[in-house]
Amino acid sequence: MKLSELKGRAVVNVEDATKIGEVENLLLDPGSRQLVGLKVKTGGMFSTPLILAVSQIMNIGPDAVTVKADPANPTQADNFKEAVELTAILGNKVVTDAGAMIGEVRDILLDPVSGAVSGYEVRQGGMFSQSLEISATPEIRYGEKLITIPSPLPS
Repeated sequence: MKLSELKGRAVVNVEDATKIGEVENLLLDPGSRQLVGLKVKTGGMFSTPLILAVSQIMNIGPDAVTVKADPANPTQADNFKEAVELTAILGNKVVTDAGAMIGEVRDILLDPVSGAVSGYEVRQGGMFSQSLEISATPEIRYGEKLITIPSPLPS
């Protein structure tokens, strides 16, 4: 499953059968590469997004993400201070530790069962650009606008 497939998908609370909003972003623990939260767009342009812990996600279906959320007890955003928003990784340049530029991150591949980042779709530049899938490994490092990967490329 890709991040681009999840963005905008409805988020439904099974506790009271209501649509909470739409998936705005996913929150990642950069050390473990595990999803730790879901950022939900709840309304108009000036609404505050709702943060749900990954433990509140029941299922990720083809049309909606179902969650168990208690509106009276919202998840504290402070619990996710170290988390990285996955969309912040999109567009980052990818360089090997040997100094070779590979391309830029176009999408993020997710394991639908474990919620881990399983890989990256990287677009290689040029007129006839190609996409390359790079497996996520513990050696991958995230910078502000750059990602480094081991050389040779992980498969």
